[in-house]
Amino acid sequence: MTRSLLPLLPLWLSACLFTGCAGTGLFERSPQGPGAAHGMAGQALAPQAALDLLSVGSSRKAEVSAALGPAIVIPFDSGDAVWVYRWPGADRTPRAATELVLLFDASGLLTKARLRPGHPGV
Repeated sequence: MTRSLLPLLPLWLSACLFTGCAGTGLFERSPQGPGAAHGMAGQALAPQAALDLLSVGSSRKAEVSAALGPAIVIPFDSGDAVWVYRWPGADRTPRAATELVLLFDASGLLTKARLRPGHPGV
């Protein structure tokens, strides 16, 4: 009977490992990770301040990345890409988060920018 359970041992051990990691917050998003806008010196930027650094029709991906840091990137087959930066709301839910959503064309030019304010919790 124990020989038949031996192949399941790696699966059981990995399940215990991931459960332990999830409990310690190891997989939580870093405040300096992708999507957390911060300036050149690493200081946090307010949503409007981040938007004010950009210029639709002239800002390019490299400039935006240098100004705000890494984004959450959603690429499209056409070559266009959406970049998202998020600021957590008071209750730290996705609904309460303020988002800066940027659309780049295939050449890397910023074509649209939108600041979506978060909605307070109910």
